[in-house]
Amino acid sequence: MIAALLSSVNFFLIALSREARSYSLLILLAVVSFLLFFRFVEKKSFNTAVLYTVCASLLVNTHYFGVFPVMTQFALLLYFSIRTGLERRLFVAGGVAASAVVFSLTPVLSYMLLNFKRTDTWIQRPEENFFLEWFGLLFGSLTVALICGMFVVVALGRFLLLKDEKDSLKILLVWWLLGFTLVWVRSSFFTPVLSFKNMAIFAPVIVIFVSCGFALVRDGSIRWILLTFVCVLSVSYYSSSPDYSRLRMEHDLRSPVKKIIDEARNVPVYAGAIYAGYFKVLGSSVRPVPYEVLEARLMVDAPPPCFYVIDLKQVHDYSGQLGLMVVESLQYQDNSIALYKRKDAFDCEPVVDTR
Repeated sequence: MIAALLSSVNFFLIALSREARSYSLLILLAVVSFLLFFRFVEKKSFNTAVLYTVCASLLVNTHYFGVFPVMTQFALLLYFSIRTGLERRLFVAGGVAASAVVFSLTPVLSYMLLNFKRTDTWIQRPEENFFLEWFGLLFGSLTVALICGMFVVVALGRFLLLKDEKDSLKILLVWWLLGFTLVWVRSSFFTPVLSFKNMAIFAPVIVIFVSCGFALVRDGSIRWILLTFVCVLSVSYYSSSPDYSRLRMEHDLRSPVKKIIDEARNVPVYAGAIYAGYFKVLGSSVRPVPYEVLEARLMVDAPPPCFYVIDLKQVHDYSGQLGLMVVESLQYQDNSIALYKRKDAFDCEPVVDTR
């Protein structure tokens, strides 16, 4: 009940619910998947196995971060199957569920493998204070974040110091630590995938541990006074036109794409993979070339005669070399585009599109 109350006034969850994106569904399915997972482990019945499999399949197909809780759940299913000797029924049911979830990904498997190899992304590598910033954003108001942080510490302190037979809290803690560690390592040393919005998958765990902290307050009157105080501050913050900028992608992706289409120059375009979708949606035949190709050509001093670069920050290591060739440069909202011409090339005149 406390978790439901805190969720209903949570700034982060309300902000995500205002967008026509997959995050609200991602959070819902993550919560339901764990509820069904607990029932599956306890009852080991056919019906709970089917319900869990359907929910897990929906979760991994809703958002790529949905794969992380399902991976954790299957690892835990394996653990529960063998921790006291092989429990054949749970082991077989878990194997069938895992196979069904993987099968549900068949239509997008090739796309997932292709994206797994990607190195270009608009998401920045997380800084050391990433989690603290997100925790503050989760509750909006700094005062609410400090109070809720205190109750998380209280809940974890009791959980770590006293013996607790509740497997559910242990599972949620393992999921949080394991899931966050995986995406942190991936984002820090490989391709960044960790953004404030993608952290939505972990929001329910934080809310639950905050709720556990509140539930440990023995005096019911004090508990409800504190909860009322937190709710009033949360609603006040949300009603005061808060800053949503950290939850929005501030890049203007459309303007540079539109400019290239309108000018119709028949020259290469170097950009990240995210721009390819914009060219397709706008009906253009232009297919951007990865930044790595341009960097390889600049390394041997053999760039094309004329070419565009979208989002100049991506090739900052060659800014000096590119600066000698710039014909036109424009800045958009946290984005940019430039037309370059090699010194020995002719003018980059527009090509008339006769389609």
